[in-house]
Amino acid sequence: MLTLYAPQAQTLWDPLLPIGVGELPADLGEIDALLSDPGLVLPIAAHWQREAEVRGYSTAGVGRPTIPMQTYVRLMVLKQRSRWGYETLCREVSDSIHLWTSPVLVDTG
Repeated sequence: MLTLYAPQAQTLWDPLLPIGVGELPADLGEIDALLSDPGLVLPIAAHWQREAEVRGYSTAGVGRPTIPMQTYVRLMVLKQRSRWGYETLCREVSDSIHLWTSPVLVDTG
């Protein structure tokens, strides 16, 4: 099932974290602002629509929900920007509270 967007994940720990812990470094903050454009995932939705037209039916609502495409694009931008492999990306995101709690990488699991 195609998922384009997901709301910000909230946890019980969010109010307990010190102010500023979830803030992104300046360079990632700028990237976050660019990636916050709702039109970012429109080409993905358009591709799924074209595929549905070719097949004669849509699979966008079938199967397990995907991770939100906005989250996937953000992960791939971070991976490319940092020149990390997939395993390093997973380790760094899991180990970094400012990436984990920021909108850059919400609902990755």
